[in-house]
Amino acid sequence: MSSKGAVERAIEDFFYYFDQNGDGFVTVNEAKKVLRVAITGIGAAESLNDSKKLEAEVNRQVKVLLSKADHDNDKKISLDEFQSYYAEMMKNGMEPEVLLLDIDKATKALKAHNIDKSPRKKKKQLPKDGPPSDSAAALCIVRTFGTKESGSLPAAGVVAGRLKIAHTLSSLGSYRVTIKGQLKGLKPGKPSSTFMLDFHSKEGKNNFSLGQIVSDDKGSCSVDIEAELPNGMTLKDIHGNKLKLIDSEGNIAASTQVFELHK
Repeated sequence: MSSKGAVERAIEDFFYYFDQNGDGFVTVNEAKKVLRVAITGIGAAESLNDSKKLEAEVNRQVKVLLSKADHDNDKKISLDEFQSYYAEMMKNGMEPEVLLLDIDKATKALKAHNIDKSPRKKKKQLPKDGPPSDSAAALCIVRTFGTKESGSLPAAGVVAGRLKIAHTLSSLGSYRVTIKGQLKGLKPGKPSSTFMLDFHSKEGKNNFSLGQIVSDDKGSCSVDIEAELPNGMTLKDIHGNKLKLIDSEGNIAASTQVFELHK
């Protein structure tokens, strides 16, 4: 039985065969170049001896890769997306031993055609004033945003609950946040309501969604969200900015300022 660590290392190594220029992303052209050779190493060459058939299979596999791994639709695959793609394959039943064998065959074929791994990108150094450890936390009070005249929205300024936000440094050098807490008074009287928890900076830049929550008919919900911070952000970048709960109609149901940061 293959260890989880061995599989993760093999997938990461395989990524750097695809990332030919070492910029940390796999482009469509890079994927096509590598797959043309890798497919022969996995053993599909016998049925794809016609160049048109081979090219069609390469295009098909690149299309599948983009549809399942390109989460931000930028037409390129990051290491994190690449790893998630193969993790999902194993979750859906692919045996780790089979995956390792396929990767081994493909890399041998690539080396035989003088295609080698690109140098690995160095992980970003943490800022000097950043967290001294791999974790930090923030606490914030959530207040409703509506008015009594706003129909299904609750009155403004009512405390809906508290959220605790923690983040940890992943093995890839990026930060993941967990957001937990209990909220109440969000659109009571409806069978259920869905909200997006969005980050909004003071400058109006780099706004993004952290995840989704669903309230019950009393407007109460448990918040348990896990998300990766983009663009090298840390929890300190969120400190002093706002998190907003946006309902399905685009209204702001509640808002909170991340005001307390623990190191």
